[in-house]
Amino acid sequence: MSDNEEVICHPTIEDEFKRANYATNAKGLTEEQIEQRERDTYEMMKMYPKLNPLWADLIWNFVHKTPHQRVREIIDNKEWEKPAQKEYGKGGTYVGGTVEDKIETIKE
Repeated sequence: MSDNEEVICHPTIEDEFKRANYATNAKGLTEEQIEQRERDTYEMMKMYPKLNPLWADLIWNFVHKTPHQRVREIIDNKEWEKPAQKEYGKGGTYVGGTVEDKIETIKE
């Protein structure tokens, strides 16, 4: 190949799809791991139909990316069942507001 020749590389559809959907594989998983995650989260959603799919994905990522000894330690020590150490607001009532448009009342 001489110096004035240019190599043109057109990405395949698969490459474009992977690039466009980086968010679905932000953890750098292999294709096999992605397929396993999809199967596992599908089964999880069948067992717990009210579970948010994003939470199911978060659970899968945690369990598969955390060493088994650490997961076992969390379960045995009931670390996630302890009361919160930080004081959170319990809610309240909002007093105030702004009326943007006048609403006409309906006469009875």
